[in-house]
Amino acid sequence: MNSRQQLSSRIDQGLARDMAVLKPAGLSNSRMVKEAISLLAKVCAVAWDNGVVPLGEIPELNAYQYRVPPQMQPPAEGQIEMPRTNDSGD
Repeated sequence: MNSRQQLSSRIDQGLARDMAVLKPAGLSNSRMVKEAISLLAKVCAVAWDNGVVPLGEIPELNAYQYRVPPQMQPPAEGQIEMPRTNDSGD
């Protein structure tokens, strides 16, 4: 595909509503489209590679999982009670 081609789409009410949801992320309209196509391409590629749906069929997502950034945990306080082992061999 020629990298200088333009992509266009009419902005209907549904698309306008979805774009409004993404506005707080500070994405340009162009970036929204690129991210959306990239995400759909990844979803389809994984589904097709794993035989979830036939090649060319758009899979329906039932769930998705977010990657949660790690958070600093406060240092542990107090004592840790370890289970005792039975030294008699029972």
